[in-house]
Amino acid sequence: MDREAVTTRGAYPPAVARGESEQSSERGVGIAIFAVFLVVCALVAWVVADAVRPEPPPVVATTHPNWHAILGPVHGRGCTPVSAGLAVGTSSPAALLERELATRGYVAVDPAWSEPLGFPTTVRASGLDGACGLLAFLAQDGVVNGAGTDPANLVPPCRGELATVAICGDDVPVLVQGWGQVRSRVFAIPGLDRAAAEATGLPIEALLSHLEAEMLLARSGWRASATVWKSEQPAGSAIATPPPPTTECEPWIVVGLGVENATSFFEGVQLAHELAPRRFVVPVVRCPGTTRELQYDTSRSGTLYWRRYEPGVAPPSVGNPTLGALPRAVDDAASLVAP
Repeated sequence: MDREAVTTRGAYPPAVARGESEQSSERGVGIAIFAVFLVVCALVAWVVADAVRPEPPPVVATTHPNWHAILGPVHGRGCTPVSAGLAVGTSSPAALLERELATRGYVAVDPAWSEPLGFPTTVRASGLDGACGLLAFLAQDGVVNGAGTDPANLVPPCRGELATVAICGDDVPVLVQGWGQVRSRVFAIPGLDRAAAEATGLPIEALLSHLEAEMLLARSGWRASATVWKSEQPAGSAIATPPPPTTECEPWIVVGLGVENATSFFEGVQLAHELAPRRFVVPVVRCPGTTRELQYDTSRSGTLYWRRYEPGVAPPSVGNPTLGALPRAVDDAASLVAP
């Protein structure tokens, strides 16, 4: 046996022919070149696809489609369901009213509710001076049957334990009737005085109701019109409505005085319902082609005050930066202006 072959067996790899080594090297170079080619092709394809890709459609700004959520907070003053707070025992009727008035832009003039008085009683809004606001009443161990500045036309409250009367100045007596005892407290709208309120041509109750709605909807990005359409409604007459829009749906706030039991609808579904006696505040959504957005008890004569809204931010006003310019009443629908 060959001694060299025996001693080197398993110690070195078998010799490779020179031709086989060159072929392996050439195959490696070819694979690398092919991989680079694939990467370049992929990059070129991506660039071309990105260049010819169509632009995404523009985002269209839409008005809030969920009208129930946006317009839900708008209702008559003092008509918030008391069960929402009392069910868990955390809020009294007074606390609920105070919180509601604060969200609507009012500030308390009196530091606390007055001492209880017996019914009937006549109260003046001391401390209001020439400003406008509310005289609020809270029944204690009883109920409020009615309150107002006209003894012959006292308005029953939405809930028996609370009542509010819109008023300007501290020289107007307010009569409140009921049984048990009653406390009172004065609240004001900053920046609103009697002269400015009278210049609008709106009754103070209609004006304050619309300013409250304006405050509530401004938080959701809605701007109110500078005009309010005043529509006299004789008993038994068909409900007059402003002209319908031609393109998009429009939200309106309707304040009714002298009429009651109002319900508004949107696409056949109830949008709002108010049980306040002899007045109401309800949102109405007017759309092209619709006619029956509002119903109420037409057995009484009354007046409706319509105000339109659109998306936007109201310009600041003197005295209250949260509100726009005070609205003015118009009798002709053609005199309405866009928000």
